[in-house]
Amino acid sequence: MAQTSNKWWEIEIPCHPALEETLYWRLTEYGCKGMATHQLPEGMLIKAYLPQALKDLTQISGFLASFEKNARELGVPVPRAGCRLIHEEDWAKSWKDYWEPMEVGDRLLINPAWLTPPVTDRLIIKLEPGSAFGTGTHATTQLCLKALEMRLIPDKSAPVIGDLGCGSGILGVAGLLLGAAKVYATDTDFLAVKATKENMVLNDLPADRMEVEEGSIEMLLTIIPQPLDGFVCNILANVIIEMIPQMGELVKPGGWGILSGIISSQVPAVSQKLEEHHWYVGSVWQQNGWACLNIKRPVDR
Repeated sequence: MAQTSNKWWEIEIPCHPALEETLYWRLTEYGCKGMATHQLPEGMLIKAYLPQALKDLTQISGFLASFEKNARELGVPVPRAGCRLIHEEDWAKSWKDYWEPMEVGDRLLINPAWLTPPVTDRLIIKLEPGSAFGTGTHATTQLCLKALEMRLIPDKSAPVIGDLGCGSGILGVAGLLLGAAKVYATDTDFLAVKATKENMVLNDLPADRMEVEEGSIEMLLTIIPQPLDGFVCNILANVIIEMIPQMGELVKPGGWGILSGIISSQVPAVSQKLEEHHWYVGSVWQQNGWACLNIKRPVDR
């Protein structure tokens, strides 16, 4: 008999665009992985995946039914969510139904591993997400990529950076392609560590340019030989707030950070915590109800 750990619940939620940020946040809190948002002719389609071992069908059905309250609060139609059980080998195939090459920012193009890249002057990130979060389709990832473009200027000194919660490795790979000298990355999910290493190979990047370990900020602090020039962190606001007291140890004086995974309404709480720990919030970028904070550490601390 197949082990339940090799099966996943595939959750599909066609919904009004106004619901996307709320449902995306709730699915992440629920334990879903590898989520993606797809544009439909009339609205959005959110697809999310949950290991079968975490929840049974009755629990998931109750969770999906609770979306009705969110929809009524926003005055939009109630989404007709559904789920089905799929084998692990069907997981990656599901991405291929919707995912196409996508330009992000001014210099990047994300290309699914199974498609021939278009002719372009952009830097191509070849990606096979596997069972990890981060395909580049979601606003938080796109905001982080655009912020990395701003920080990593061509022909400037090559910084050493960190990726806290690396997922598929898309941000670390982008950082190296944009000119970072080295990336130190961590994720609490061993599947994310595996996917990140595989995507390094897929993009023909030398293994010694990115060190990836399973863990959180404590692990990142352990593996960096000295404070970093900057770091990126695309997780969730409540997790970011918990880690802020330790973030100052990650970077040199004058170092920078890029924080996303933050719903726009959560920006004040995150900003307040950052200021309490002597970070300067330089700018807040927003897209589809999500925010990205570009932060800097004072030189004299």
